[in-house]
Amino acid sequence: MPGGRFQIKTTDPELQQAVQFAIDVVNKIRGYSCESDREVLVNITHATSQCRGCPEKQLIMKAVLVLSAFLVILSIDINYVIGAKIVRQIPGGVNQIDGSNAELRASETFAVDEVNRLRGYSGMTYREVMINATHPTYQVVSGWMYRFEMDLGISFCTNNVLNEGANTTRCAVQSGLPVRHCSVAVWNRPWLQPEYVLHEHHCVPSLGRFTVSPLSNI
Repeated sequence: MPGGRFQIKTTDPELQQAVQFAIDVVNKIRGYSCESDREVLVNITHATSQCRGCPEKQLIMKAVLVLSAFLVILSIDINYVIGAKIVRQIPGGVNQIDGSNAELRASETFAVDEVNRLRGYSGMTYREVMINATHPTYQVVSGWMYRFEMDLGISFCTNNVLNEGANTTRCAVQSGLPVRHCSVAVWNRPWLQPEYVLHEHHCVPSLGRFTVSPLSNI
């Protein structure tokens, strides 16, 4: 199905060709030197393929490569194997990321759930839900460190395990109540359990209060 992502075998010949190119690029970026050793492939995990522009079969292949000293995530357009490009940067650098990115959105949902869990589940408290998120970045550090800021409003839903994952669509925000502003870092390591860890978070009361626009009920 166009646009859908599906798992592929790590022995897939097209993936193997793309991976080999990626390894060469990573070593080139590091800089050729007689004093440094070449990074070689140790393992490939979580290989997926996504079709864009079907039926032309413009494929995006994504995989986790463990290269002896560090971990790289790559996204490769198979139509351009000879001139393929690594979309995500090598480990260490902080990079901007689109707010609609699926992995980022999953990290945001996890962060909201964790913040509510740390507040303590109770039939006497209401769940906080994310009103908006800003300044998203990611960093490759033995996985992916997603950092972002989010505003949390008090919803009409009870803060309990049954409402985990609920957003403003399911749990509407109560108008006129205080909003909290949180700076969050979520560490994603898909080969481990749990896959997500709330690495750090800091929440403070916002100066504003959530107000429902009159147009929202039209």
